[in-house]
Amino acid sequence: DTMVREELATDAALQAALPIIVLIPLSLLTLSWIIDRIMARLNRLAVAVASRDAAADDPVPIDDVPAELIPFVSSINRLLARLRALLGRQRRFISDAAHELRTPLSALQIQIDNLRHDDQDGRFSHRLTELEAGIGRATGLVGKLLRLARYDDQETAPAPQPIDLVQLALDTVARLTPLAESREIDLGITRQDEAIAVGALADFEVILDNLVENAVQYTPPSGTVDVAVIVAGQEARIEIRDTGPGIAEEEMPRVFERFFRARPQDSEGSGLGLAIAKAAAERQGARLTLAMREDGPGLVASLVVRTTFVAFTLRF
Repeated sequence: DTMVREELATDAALQAALPIIVLIPLSLLTLSWIIDRIMARLNRLAVAVASRDAAADDPVPIDDVPAELIPFVSSINRLLARLRALLGRQRRFISDAAHELRTPLSALQIQIDNLRHDDQDGRFSHRLTELEAGIGRATGLVGKLLRLARYDDQETAPAPQPIDLVQLALDTVARLTPLAESREIDLGITRQDEAIAVGALADFEVILDNLVENAVQYTPPSGTVDVAVIVAGQEARIEIRDTGPGIAEEEMPRVFERFFRARPQDSEGSGLGLAIAKAAAERQGARLTLAMREDGPGLVASLVVRTTFVAFTLRF
């Protein structure tokens, strides 16, 4: 009797345990499937946030966000809204301040001209020249701040038009030749591959002016700054090669930051030129790169654009 009871108890235990044994892996599979779906949605959210541009200020979408995370994502969106308002106030302040500074600077320039006219014996000529140079630098800084403010506000770009890249380079060199001569820099064009791009001429002038001026400012006396227009396939590259000190590798990622100035710090400049050039290039869909020269000391700044027409090559 005892053996019969034990057999019956064993059979009953097996029959009771069998469904549990079967349900455990099924439960684990179901739980794994649910977790995978939740994690997939979280991964999509993480990718969407990570791929956002630094300048993007639109809210993070919550359509595919798990319900438990909606309060967290909503908090992030409220933070983005506050940051957007703060950045808007900063941009308006920079624009308003730059506008307000233009009038007193112009008035100071007029007063200097009057003082120079009254300084018959030239006793204060040197000091007036230094003061005039300082006002000129301040006026240039104000102009750059205004330009940056316009780019930040995503002002509509001028109507696109065909741009002769060689003529653009020639005009830029002509405008900056007096500055190069005053610093004893040999500025010239070494290659001209004829090419036409389509875009806003004003933006391209801003880019080239800033790149060439930056090269001239950082190149020591008796150095060279060479400008070349090079066509490769459907792209044209305008290169500016200088014989300056270049940029340290650890500083290269920061060169397009506003007010950042690479060593040497004693060179003239506001630290805004490359930031303006980068903003203008992005608005025109062009690429702007900086790299150290491989054939000697110096820096190579390159503006790469798509071309619509390529013709013959001129070399000097």
